[in-house]
Amino acid sequence: ERRDAVSKALADHEIARVGQHGLVQPGDVAQQIIKAHTGDAAGGILVDAVKGLHDVGKASPAEVAEAQARVAQDEMTAVQADNTYKLSLLSLSQLLELPTPEGFVLENPKEELKFEPLTAPDDIYIQAIAYKPGIKAAEYRLQGSLKNIRIAQSEFYPQLSFSAGLGSSYYTLNGEAESGFARQLKNNLSKSISFNLSVPIFNRFSTRNRVRTARLQQSNLALQLDNTKKVLYKEIQQAWYNAVAAESKYNSSEVAVKANEESFRLMSEKFNNGKATFVEYNEAKLNLTKALSDKLQAKYDYLFRTKILDFYQMVPLSLSFSLHKDSHLRLNSIMDS
Repeated sequence: ERRDAVSKALADHEIARVGQHGLVQPGDVAQQIIKAHTGDAAGGILVDAVKGLHDVGKASPAEVAEAQARVAQDEMTAVQADNTYKLSLLSLSQLLELPTPEGFVLENPKEELKFEPLTAPDDIYIQAIAYKPGIKAAEYRLQGSLKNIRIAQSEFYPQLSFSAGLGSSYYTLNGEAESGFARQLKNNLSKSISFNLSVPIFNRFSTRNRVRTARLQQSNLALQLDNTKKVLYKEIQQAWYNAVAAESKYNSSEVAVKANEESFRLMSEKFNNGKATFVEYNEAKLNLTKALSDKLQAKYDYLFRTKILDFYQMVPLSLSFSLHKDSHLRLNSIMDS
C-alpha cells in the first residue's frame, strides 16, 4: 500500500509539473484572444454608430475612416491571438505526449467561482509530508542508512561457521576395476564435518572506519531529509500566499469590471448624442475590454493556484479550462443597451 501511495504521488507530481508549464500558457493567451475578439466585435458596432452620426452631420468623414481603420486593426489582432492560442494548445498537447493536437480542446469552467476558506499552510504541510514522494524517498534512504550501520557493526562480533562434506571415488587399474561401480562408491565413501570460529582482534581499524563512514552517511541523510521538509514547507507557503493573492486579484477585477461597465454605458450615451468624441469613446471601450480580460486572467490564475494547493493535499488533479469566443457578448449587450 505504501508503494502504491508513493507511485500515485509521483504520477500526480508529473501531472502537476505538466500543468504548471503547459496550462498557464493557454491561460495567459486566453486574455489576449478574448481581448482581441471583444475589440473586433465592438469595432463593428462602433463603425455603424459613427456612420449613423455621419449621416446626421455629427461626425466627419475622417472619424468614419478612423473607425474603419480601428476595426481592421482589431481583426488582425484577433487573427494573431487565434494563431497564438493554437500554438499554445500544440505545445500543451506535446507536453502531454498526445499523438496529435487535432480535436484537443480545454473545457471552460462556466460556473462562477465559489471562494472557500483555504486550508492553513501548516495543515497542508502535515498532509503533504505523509505522501510527498520526495519526503518518502528521503525517509527510506535514512532508514536504509541505519541498517548499513548495523551491517558495518556486525564485523566487530565473532563469526562461527559450519561446514559438512560427503564424497566418494571410483577408479580402475590398467583398464580393469577391482570391484563393481556400486561397491567402490560404498567402500570409498568419506564424510566430514567442521566448525570454524573467527574472533576479530585487529584488522587495521577497517571495521571501525566503515562504521564511522556509515554513521556520517546517516547524519548526511538526516540533514537531507530535514532540508527536503523545509523546502516543501516553503513551497506550500508560497503556493498558499499565491492563492490568497489570486483571490484578492479576482475580487478587485470584479469591482473594476463593474466600474468600467458603468463608465462605458455613460460614455456610449454621450457618444450617441454627439457629446463625446471618438477618442473618448474608444478609450472607454478599451478600458472595459482590459477590465474584462483582467478578470478572465484572474479567474484562470485563481483556479490554477487552488489546484496547486489541492496537489499538495493529494487531491486528484482535474484542472481543465479553455476559451470560448462568446465572452465578448457581455460587452455587446452593454453597447446594445
